[in-house]
Amino acid sequence: MTSAPGRSFAELPRVRTAPPQLGPEPETPQRGPYESGRTQTIRLQSPSIIYIPAGEFVMGSNQDDLERAQSVCERDAAVGPVLMWSCARAFPPVEATRAVGSPCERPGLMNLTLSEHGRHRVLLGAFAIDRTEVTVLAYERCVSDGGCPRADFARSSPSFRGDSQPMVAVNWYEARAYCRWARGRLPTEAEWERVARGRDGRMFPWGNVFNPRLANVGQAGPSCRSSVDGFEYTAPVGSFVDGASADGALDLAGNVSEWVDDFFDDGPSRTPGGDTDWARSRSRYTPDVVRVAPHVTSASQNLRVFRGGSFTQGPMFARAAYRQRLGASERREWLGFRCAYDQR
Repeated sequence: MTSAPGRSFAELPRVRTAPPQLGPEPETPQRGPYESGRTQTIRLQSPSIIYIPAGEFVMGSNQDDLERAQSVCERDAAVGPVLMWSCARAFPPVEATRAVGSPCERPGLMNLTLSEHGRHRVLLGAFAIDRTEVTVLAYERCVSDGGCPRADFARSSPSFRGDSQPMVAVNWYEARAYCRWARGRLPTEAEWERVARGRDGRMFPWGNVFNPRLANVGQAGPSCRSSVDGFEYTAPVGSFVDGASADGALDLAGNVSEWVDDFFDDGPSRTPGGDTDWARSRSRYTPDVVRVAPHVTSASQNLRVFRGGSFTQGPMFARAAYRQRLGASERREWLGFRCAYDQR
């Protein structure tokens, strides 16, 4: 492990970057049948829904967690730092970093993990969540019923075509429209991390040791993709049953990343020119406290959080604590979603 003796992450220099440029916010999708009063089946009766009891769990990362993340990163980066950075930049906020050298070295790793610093406990009420990511077929049913805007990328691209493939290249508004049609909602960021980590704060849904046979992830290389796990692109949802979380949820560590409901909290600090200081985007992650159902519902920029690794990213990015952000109107071929449900 390459690290500066005796130095902690808090002692390292902080890097300030300009926020990504976002396009105009799209119009809110038209109201679907659930919002307009039409009758449809409540999906909570489906066996594909997992019920999560109320309770506490561990959220965020401390220095020991980041030491382990560094080890995972170094094993994946054996092909070289240039390729590793190329794959890392597929996800914001990495694309705007100014670090030099491998992202697995301390300054680079700090830029990748800034917003997850501060391990703490969170208290959540009971909720339910989809066992798998929403599929292409499920989304098309929403389109046919008038609840979702049409999004043809998955059907038009051979690598993502198939009824049981995860729906990808939908923006945050379209993901929200589907979940409302399904009588649910997008999960909060805390709910997503609770399902991915269990109550014991594990690194991956199945435990603390990465196993390439338990998730569809990529690796550093010319394409950032890997077929070692059997799939170069997306896999049909639920293909990695042995990679289930403690509660039985699948695909939380790979296949596609997933939108959640929260805004990305951009922190209180600003540069003199008015740009956000991304290096301080961790105000909500105060260590050694218990927070009750955190949910960021506003921010100075229209950036939404998405979580989980994908088929284009290596194991370090598939950790359950890793946080990422993107403009709400953006689409990516590696980005999908699943829904959560309130328990009444």
